[in-house]
Amino acid sequence: MITDYLEVGHVAVAIQLIESILGSERKPSFYLLVILINFMLESKTKYKTPRLQRNHWVDCNKTLGLLMDTLQLFGPSLFRPLWDQFGGFRLDPLAQGQEQDNLDIEELEEFDIKLLKEYEDPWSFLNHVLNKTEYNLEGRCHRLVAKFIIAVLQEDIKDCMENELEMKKSVLLCTLKKDAIGKYSKFNTYLDILFANFPSTDPELLQVVGDMTNMLITLSCFEEIIMQQDFLMAVYTQFQDLNAVACQALLQHIKYPTFIIALCDKALSDTNTSHVLEDHKQYRNAKHIPLHLEKLFYYVFCTIPHSTEIDSVYRHVIIVSKYCATILATSSTIHSRPNKMAQSLLAIDEVSFLIENRYDILCKWEALIEDLIIRQKESDTARSIRWCIELTKLSVLEYF
Repeated sequence: MITDYLEVGHVAVAIQLIESILGSERKPSFYLLVILINFMLESKTKYKTPRLQRNHWVDCNKTLGLLMDTLQLFGPSLFRPLWDQFGGFRLDPLAQGQEQDNLDIEELEEFDIKLLKEYEDPWSFLNHVLNKTEYNLEGRCHRLVAKFIIAVLQEDIKDCMENELEMKKSVLLCTLKKDAIGKYSKFNTYLDILFANFPSTDPELLQVVGDMTNMLITLSCFEEIIMQQDFLMAVYTQFQDLNAVACQALLQHIKYPTFIIALCDKALSDTNTSHVLEDHKQYRNAKHIPLHLEKLFYYVFCTIPHSTEIDSVYRHVIIVSKYCATILATSSTIHSRPNKMAQSLLAIDEVSFLIENRYDILCKWEALIEDLIIRQKESDTARSIRWCIELTKLSVLEYF
């Protein structure tokens, strides 16, 4: 009945019927879910007037809401057959859920108009959404489908967080190809897709990149599956080519403090260290030690970019600022009380080191960067650099 309403264009009635199914906590059949996805993916050429386009956009958003509700009610395993809808991708049998055993294949073939089969795998579809669609009705609806696919991947990863064995069954991992020796190390293809046009001026596309990057970082936290150092180097290769604004956008979207610190460690090792004392150059290739501020004060705040161009200076200050903020954030804990008071985790000697040195270090750092700025013409970028410095100073001075 629902499919009949959809076929004749009575979308609102079909949506109400599906809502009633979910309201009674009955599990919808997968072929019906495929139809909903295809409804968002279908060609929009028949929606010629602004009114028809507006109504279809509203219906597609309602459809996305239904799919999201279904995901929350029944979990990602219900959507396991979704991945086999792509033209060149089949989910690893080890990762398959039980729901597919009960799937009526004839029903699926009857109603599935195979729009996802145009794409080889989920990454091919994301590449289409991120890099090949226009901001028209069809492109916006395709973004809704991408948003849903990402939500399913996120829920699937949450279900697999218990251990490496479970994570090896995750759908996202199954979308990645192994190298010649059977290891997951080929990340460039996927990162090229994510960063081809990064940062997008569209916040929805920015969120897609951020979500996918964070899920890949999650996988890299399981050393038995992916060597985090390999993935870190792949991301850093992309990071090197990003300008100041793009660097800032990426660092804002990464949710893992340890990964931010490791990424910034790489960037800060490739800087001009002429103002770093000889005894402190040992920190150049050293990893950050949690709850220690020596590298930050003795090395990071004394570095400058290789290039003195204003954009390079801005990029460098953004990295230093984010590195500093992340280190301080991971050096404190917030109690879950109404006032949410933060408490330092630093040892007494580190707190003393911070209090005794921060004013002098910050003044020298500000003077160092200001010396680079005044060589340039006054600009919006110069003002942004000074504002970033002020925020960094504030975070350090108010820490304790």
